[in-house]
Amino acid sequence: MMTLALLLVQAAPAPSPLAAAAEDDIVVIGNRLNGWDGKISYTFGIRNCRTTKSTGDKEIDTIGCRVLADCFLPMKQRIIGAAKAAGRDAEKRKAAQAPLNAELTACFKERRATLINELLDRRAAKRSEAGS
Repeated sequence: MMTLALLLVQAAPAPSPLAAAAEDDIVVIGNRLNGWDGKISYTFGIRNCRTTKSTGDKEIDTIGCRVLADCFLPMKQRIIGAAKAAGRDAEKRKAAQAPLNAELTACFKERRATLINELLDRRAAKRSEAGS
């Protein structure tokens, strides 16, 4: 089975230089986002996100805030409800929150990928305009 996988990898065509550069950019932004930390609140209809550990790039920090807002805020009450329903028993809380954590993780991954691609598109368009 491992031999088949190696053959398939070796037979795959090499990505174009532009595709490889875009892939590298995605990895770099993703790695920088891994170091990002922030807090989000929603009070009186106003959403507020505060970066507590910056990536050093405001646009990447904004992705972190948007992911939190788009994924966590809609689920916040369900997460709190599951914790309350489970009571003080740590195992019950963990079991009650596991499906919500999985849903939240899936949302984070999907939304983050979308926003990273949008950022790369904006930056490529800016480079293209500057080169024209």
